[in-house]
Amino acid sequence: MKKLIALLMAMLMLVSLCSCGKDKDNQLGEQPGIIPDSTVEVEKDGEGIQADLDGDGADETIKVEVVNDELGYESGWKLVVESSDSSTSTSFQNDGFLAKANVIDLDSFDNLQEIVVTYDYASDNYATYIFRYVDGALTHTPEIWGKYTAISDGIITVYYNVEVLGSTWNAYTTYKLGNDFSLVRNDNMWYIESTEDDYLTTNTDIAITTEDDIVTTLPAGTRIVPVSSDLESIINIRTEDGTYGTISFSISSGGQSVIGGQDVDEIIDDTQYAG
Repeated sequence: MKKLIALLMAMLMLVSLCSCGKDKDNQLGEQPGIIPDSTVEVEKDGEGIQADLDGDGADETIKVEVVNDELGYESGWKLVVESSDSSTSTSFQNDGFLAKANVIDLDSFDNLQEIVVTYDYASDNYATYIFRYVDGALTHTPEIWGKYTAISDGIITVYYNVEVLGSTWNAYTTYKLGNDFSLVRNDNMWYIESTEDDYLTTNTDIAITTEDDIVTTLPAGTRIVPVSSDLESIINIRTEDGTYGTISFSISSGGQSVIGGQDVDEIIDDTQYAG
């Protein structure tokens, strides 16, 4: 009997540990790309979804509509929220295409639900707004560059094409939704997605600072790939042999990245589009 009880307790502990691991993975956002089911794409028929945005117990209607110019060509999108009794409506209009809206509670300290709209503003380059509907009016955060993924607890992951080491990469960064409806970066870094085929070759020696805070030199011909960057002064890299380090850089008046006094195009042999 004691052995049976001990076995049952061990099984319960194992289940508990597995559950904790899953929760931690979700909290850390290790499955980016998950978007809530309540998605409204641009629809010319004007249909939308219903959700209680302001916490009054009654559902509002949320629509995303195409905006056409005077010649009838698509030129933008409009977010429309109608009151529960359809007596009033409010809207926000902007240029861009392929807008999608999601209704999701991005925080837990109020009874409001947010509307997150992502749209294509130029050739597969995306931007995002976050809206709230309070007292019959829409308010929004500053625009975020990139396509969002809402995770949980106010964490918002945004994907964007960034230029690092002279190449374009698909990267993500994270924001936290603050108590005052502000957006705060969790850190100042963009985390770059790469594969084994994305390594770049250096044309000259490059100084790096290792993880042990030691300044050393990578010789010309070293194959490197960026891991993360603040896009302003540092690039964290990995070499093909698994060494990690940080490269310092500056931005020239012409907008070019400069490393050790040289333009990045002079330092890196094979720039590419990796996004």
